[in-house]
Amino acid sequence: SDFAMAVDEQRLLVDAEVTNSSAAQYERTADVGLSTAPKMSSRFHALDAFRGIVVCLMILVDDSGQAYQDRFNHSPWNGLRLADVVMPAFLFTVGSAAALAVQSQLASGKTKSMIMKAASLRGLRLFGLGIFLQGGRFPDQYGLVQLRIPGILQRIAFVYVAVVALCLFASANNTAQSHWRRYRNQYVAMAGILTLYVSLLMIAYFKMECRPSPIAPTPDCNAQYFWDKLIFGENHLVRTVSDFDA
Repeated sequence: SDFAMAVDEQRLLVDAEVTNSSAAQYERTADVGLSTAPKMSSRFHALDAFRGIVVCLMILVDDSGQAYQDRFNHSPWNGLRLADVVMPAFLFTVGSAAALAVQSQLASGKTKSMIMKAASLRGLRLFGLGIFLQGGRFPDQYGLVQLRIPGILQRIAFVYVAVVALCLFASANNTAQSHWRRYRNQYVAMAGILTLYVSLLMIAYFKMECRPSPIAPTPDCNAQYFWDKLIFGENHLVRTVSDFDA
């Protein structure tokens, strides 16, 4: 009987160990299941898809071949073709992604100065890359005398830094109830930028030697060309339409 009691006691201990082991294994399995559960992605899938479409259009425009050049190439002056849509669409994705990134970084605890410093460094790198790639045909036509300054990548760099600065220093008031009060600072900043742009166009109209038509300006007589030539100099602008790949 003592042996039977010892066997029963040992059986109870084994059962207890098995039960505890099974419980521990279940807890570990549950923990692993929780850790391997799919997390909610912070990506904005609609923006990613739109950016992919824009990149596909960019490849199609650049490598469409001579047979479709009239349809896909940039319009010589007036008009709108498929290639003319790529740059504005890509700038839209850059601005939207920058605004979302600023919100995410502020939520993670980064200061405005840290975010602005990182954005400025990224903008400088992109600007320098644009100068290297689009400053001229390397190495034959590459020189400081005729270095193209306002290229495609340079414009993207400028817009990126400007959008980050706008999101940081004209940030939305998330505590406001109405839409206007929440984004009032950004609306005021955008209205100021548009007012400045229109004012510069009007000033150029009176400063230019030629008289551009507001409805149908020409390549050699328009307000934008006046300011580009005044700020950068004529030698630092694109010389012909076919000189550089846009």
